[in-house]
Amino acid sequence: AKPLELTVEQRRAVRALDVQGTLAIDKVVKNGMVANGVQAKAILENGAFLLKEAQAGFFGGNVDASGTRIDLAPALPAWNLKAKLDAVDIAQALSSMSGSAPIVGKITGGLDLAGAGVEWAALKKALTGKGAVTLKEGALTTADIGGKVLGAVSQGLRAAGKASAAAALAGTGGKTELRDLIASFTVKDGALAFSRALSFDAPFGGASLGGKIGLGGELGLTGTVNVPKSVLQGVTGPAGLTAPPNLAVPIALGGTLTQPSVSVDAEKAVAGLVTGAVREKVKQVRENVQGRAREEAKRGLEDVLKGLGK
Repeated sequence: AKPLELTVEQRRAVRALDVQGTLAIDKVVKNGMVANGVQAKAILENGAFLLKEAQAGFFGGNVDASGTRIDLAPALPAWNLKAKLDAVDIAQALSSMSGSAPIVGKITGGLDLAGAGVEWAALKKALTGKGAVTLKEGALTTADIGGKVLGAVSQGLRAAGKASAAAALAGTGGKTELRDLIASFTVKDGALAFSRALSFDAPFGGASLGGKIGLGGELGLTGTVNVPKSVLQGVTGPAGLTAPPNLAVPIALGGTLTQPSVSVDAEKAVAGLVTGAVREKVKQVRENVQGRAREEAKRGLEDVLKGLGK
């Protein structure tokens, strides 16, 4: 029998139980998930196990699983996990579960998930629910998104005839800082689908991405990176272009978290940048012409007045 799959006799016996009490467990380990110092108040009634209160240490942070319910009556127990995460080290969690940590940082937020059984291969296809989390001190360790974005903008400028545009600026050692990442999502069909755009700040600007991340790490995200003037002028300055306050650069992330691919629509972004620079140049020329016309009119009026005074 599969783990946690109960026999008919066991299910009948569980349904007949009516028990409540407290639990204190030093360590719980399952499928790479490790909880320490578990303290809980629980009720078992009519085959359903309810955690009225439940707290534990969880990968360097804490988890509160109060309200979590497990129905032991079905052959494959069904469960509804309600979890509040506080400063959980996502790198530790990912390393423990899969052996690698493409994302690092401290995660805080809430999860409300439903499934049956504990075998991940089957569970990830049927898992449903929702969540909202923030990530502090975070980073994607497998790709330098900023380097890709600025490098593509530089290449686009050179292709548009701005041969003196700066080459790609120094990257961040193959990783992307994720400052104050915010994500709200639903879980369905084996993926996290973002109900609001996933957003984060980075040294190269702010990103806003929509789409999905598969529970196996598959990436299907599209959106924009808004590159601020302070960063952009390092690329546009050598090309003689005045950097705008910010430049929206369309990007797409594919592949997987461990091997991501970054696609940048630099042509579209650069077209707007060059057009904006032309508009700025025309504006400056117009202002210069108007300024000279005003000066000439002023001098003409002064000459007329001098003539009248003679």
